[in-house]
Amino acid sequence: MVLGRLTHYAFDAVLISAFLAGVKRSTGLTLQSDKVSDSKELKRWVDSYLSMGEWVMDQSVAVLGSSGFFERKPLASPHPAKTFRELYALHHPRWFLPRHRLWFSDEDHTGKLLLAWFDRRTGTIQAYRLVTEKKPCVVSMWEHDPRVWIHSFEPQVRLHLDNPVIYMEPMYTSPAQTRIDGQPATRLQMETPVFQTEPSAAGSRVVTSFFHARRIYAGPEEERMTLWPPRVIPSSHYVRIDGSVGVGCSEHRPLSLAQMSDAAFRLRRWVEFRQNLVPVGSRMGEVIQTFATLHPQLYTPTATKIFRGIWVGDYSGHGCEFLVILQTNDEDGEKAAGEEASKTTTSGRDARYSGSLAAIKLTGDPNVPRGQFTFVSPDIGPEGMVRIAEEEPFRGARVVNSKGHIALRGFVDDSYLETQLILVSADRLAHYWMDFGHISYYHRVDIDAILATR
Repeated sequence: MVLGRLTHYAFDAVLISAFLAGVKRSTGLTLQSDKVSDSKELKRWVDSYLSMGEWVMDQSVAVLGSSGFFERKPLASPHPAKTFRELYALHHPRWFLPRHRLWFSDEDHTGKLLLAWFDRRTGTIQAYRLVTEKKPCVVSMWEHDPRVWIHSFEPQVRLHLDNPVIYMEPMYTSPAQTRIDGQPATRLQMETPVFQTEPSAAGSRVVTSFFHARRIYAGPEEERMTLWPPRVIPSSHYVRIDGSVGVGCSEHRPLSLAQMSDAAFRLRRWVEFRQNLVPVGSRMGEVIQTFATLHPQLYTPTATKIFRGIWVGDYSGHGCEFLVILQTNDEDGEKAAGEEASKTTTSGRDARYSGSLAAIKLTGDPNVPRGQFTFVSPDIGPEGMVRIAEEEPFRGARVVNSKGHIALRGFVDDSYLETQLILVSADRLAHYWMDFGHISYYHRVDIDAILATR
């Protein structure tokens, strides 16, 4: 009898926590634990309770999304507009944000990785950081070489929904006229507020504004320019992130849609102080970050390019970092649209294990920053193969030659070390750093699954 009541109460508590999580995701309303009590222990308990609801919501959406009884229907209503034409106009020309979904920034060393979407309930365009939590590392000895240690890696990748990077309201009215470099700004040059934090006790808050970037085609004349995305990532065009004047000036902003980049944008962030709701003093800590996207073809795996994708790696003391793995081969084995791709080349080799792999950091660290190669494997086919692993936990995996990128703090004296890449599966890789005597892991990130749980 008592056990039944406890079970009933526990189930009710979980339902209430999940309900609060649903309210937060649909309206943004969040229970403030610091106003519940002054006790730190009670605040910690409330935060844990709310986190349980978030976990229940994530698991429920994942299960329902993977079942055949539920489907994510396309936009059926132009809410909050009256017609789809009006809805399009409310966010024009910023629809490229949710269309490309994946965005990474040029923030010094570390960078940021965002996922963006259009929220049909609120009519807003939103973008949140992708973050990773990992379980405590378990170190085990490698059966193949007892002098080498294997570092376990079980990452949990999720969206940081507590703090939006972009929360773009529909533009019902034209923005107030502003001036740039002393001249009136055109509509494409104006900045749009996209998020601001709640005021602190001192009256300060962080404000973020959005503005468009001017596209540049990376030709011979632009060789000395610093561009974003970095040149090692193929792109239809780039934007400049250097120059004699700041990237926020009119020189780097488009005058027309033809000049506007739909593969990059900029965010300006600063701290402002307010008195009686009126900003006072100058902006503090102002920074401008440039974000770029990746063409889906670069990170979408195919029948012959199974390692393409967005991955997260274990970088020991630097934590978890995101990277894109580019896979190229001489014989793609891919047919024209509508035809089935072959997994073997004309020479009879397995096309999945041919060509090269190049991993580029989307987020980084003070040693090897974002936008740099983290490892390369020139040939994962027969020419680059070392052996087929016979020991646990890599039994049956192909081991290929590779090179790992290292540097001193500040990306000084960078060099490549001879390493080996263990192709455990299409979703899991291991990196054997021979000079350091340890093996670390990389896991594939399922972008679609993460967006389905938002």
